[in-house]
Amino acid sequence: MMKYKKILLLTSVMLLLPIIVGVFLWGQLPEKMPTHWGFSGQIDGWSGKAFAVFGTPILLLVFHWITAALVFLDARNREQSEQAINLVFFIFPVLSWISSGMIYAASMGIEMNTTTWMEVLLGVLFLIMGNYFPKMKRNYTMGIRVPWTVSNEENWVKTHRFGGKVWVAGGLVMLMSAFLPADISVSVLIAAIVVIAVVPIAYSYLYYRKQTKNNSFHVDDPMMQQKKTRIWWFVTLGIGVLVLVFVGVMLFTGDITVEYSDTAMTLQADYWPDASISYDDIQALEYREQDVHGIRTNGFGSPRLLMGTFRNDEFGTYTRYSYTKCTSAVVLELQNEVLVVSGKDEAATRQIYETLLEHVSSEQLNAA
Repeated sequence: MMKYKKILLLTSVMLLLPIIVGVFLWGQLPEKMPTHWGFSGQIDGWSGKAFAVFGTPILLLVFHWITAALVFLDARNREQSEQAINLVFFIFPVLSWISSGMIYAASMGIEMNTTTWMEVLLGVLFLIMGNYFPKMKRNYTMGIRVPWTVSNEENWVKTHRFGGKVWVAGGLVMLMSAFLPADISVSVLIAAIVVIAVVPIAYSYLYYRKQTKNNSFHVDDPMMQQKKTRIWWFVTLGIGVLVLVFVGVMLFTGDITVEYSDTAMTLQADYWPDASISYDDIQALEYREQDVHGIRTNGFGSPRLLMGTFRNDEFGTYTRYSYTKCTSAVVLELQNEVLVVSGKDEAATRQIYETLLEHVSSEQLNAA
């Protein structure tokens, strides 16, 4: 245990090193620095200089210590593979370097494709973890921890051998996704993550069913022999599956429906409040072949939809209801705000523009 305390101290110091870099670059960094990127790789979140330099490493340090505490509170990890423990210790320092490096680079005007970098880094991480899975001993804090694996040694071994192969394959897919066109690379990345999360658990359950049919499944863990513990594990697994399904639905579904009446256009959007725009309030109307980019300050973003309140240098604060992959947009200048709208593709967006032209007179636009 003493050697792990030394490693914990070493990795904690490594994790905080980006703060020293930030202090050294302090005079060159802007007062407001980018700290979040959206699915498209565009910056959509900012923080003050102090939080960007100090806050990110310190928050990661807190998670680093919490993770270490959880690992060593599990008595089984005292017999755990040294390589597996070291992997846990070094994840957060690497994340600290990468995240701070991206923040500093973007703040100093260095252009970089954050989506590509993230896909490469995730791919490498899953490749490494997949290789460690078969060597990982049964425990309650690391690995594929479902009721059937923690209850039975045979199920644990089989699941982690299979799961290791799945994670390695998923890591390779993530690496390859970095070289795909931007409009599909994020979808491939998310699909790979879903497969990595679901397939090993499904395999574990099917193997458990096979064991029960052959009467070879025996609960050989004293804790899992307790009914309350088994119920807790099943409830936890159920909640995890529900969360995964919910996130998947939110990411890949949803539509924006545009309806026209004699006096107004209504935008009916999934996962965000609807909006009604009176034709009389439209002071300017423009079709743009290139989408309007900005930073999301409030709203909903996914590989499919992009809605809410945004900000850029051209309009200041504006509102948008759009599809993420659509490259064109309709810009409406209203009395008190700017609204950006798009359809699923360029043709649908052009149709919105032409339909609005039929309801808004040229005299009204010229007068405005």
